[in-house]
Amino acid sequence: MNQLSIRCLPGDLFEEVRFDVSAMKIGDIIRVKDLAIKDGVEVMEDPEDEVARMVRYVEAKVDEIAVATGDVEVIEKGKKDEEGAEGAKPAAGAKPAAKAAPAAKAAPAAKAAPAAKK
Repeated sequence: MNQLSIRCLPGDLFEEVRFDVSAMKIGDIIRVKDLAIKDGVEVMEDPEDEVARMVRYVEAKVDEIAVATGDVEVIEKGKKDEEGAEGAKPAAGAKPAAKAAPAAKAAPAAKAAPAAKK
């Protein structure tokens, strides 16, 4: 929780709430109801809302993380076209497909006429 909604007179306003965490153990929780708020200040939050929780921070070391590099298994090799695997046998009685003719070369573009003089 980063902010706390309160209701009070302007003279009772405060900017921060401090609490001692030195005696807390892993898993301990500080709730809104545990805060020491001075008289004349009404806290608008649910008394059971968590303000802070003591947790253990664990940092993983890079050498402890196993990276599998040789465990990749190739199931199929080769490239498949849209109709099936390349080099597949034609169905019984089917004629082999005709090869396409190479594309014709395009003629060079014609030169543009010079611009007219005014």
